[in-house]
Amino acid sequence: MNRPRRLVPVTVALLVLLGSLVPLSGGAGTTGLPFGLGLTTLGHLAGYGGLTVALAWERRVRAVGPLVAVVGVAVAFGVGVELLQSLVPTRQPSVADALVNGIGATAAAVVWSLGRSNVS
Repeated sequence: MNRPRRLVPVTVALLVLLGSLVPLSGGAGTTGLPFGLGLTTLGHLAGYGGLTVALAWERRVRAVGPLVAVVGVAVAFGVGVELLQSLVPTRQPSVADALVNGIGATAAAVVWSLGRSNVS
């Protein structure tokens, strides 16, 4: 495997981890956006979608089976991060956040799959 290529998902995962474990000040991320979304929700969608794309790109995923495995890795990482948040005084683990992480990972996988089928 190409080491520089491997650095992409590792870097994305580290950024997601750091962003998820930074202590929050009051009201951070609660700004309302259309459809009732908050900035933190968009961050979860983008972070785990980005991680899924980075993993799929690094693994050169072309088939559905490996893509499902990539989503599983991203979701498992998200669950782990949610659990780690219990160690940060101003953070708390959230099942809702874990679900949003999964939605972001799954949506990115669908886009990846559609993009790959258009390239073939």
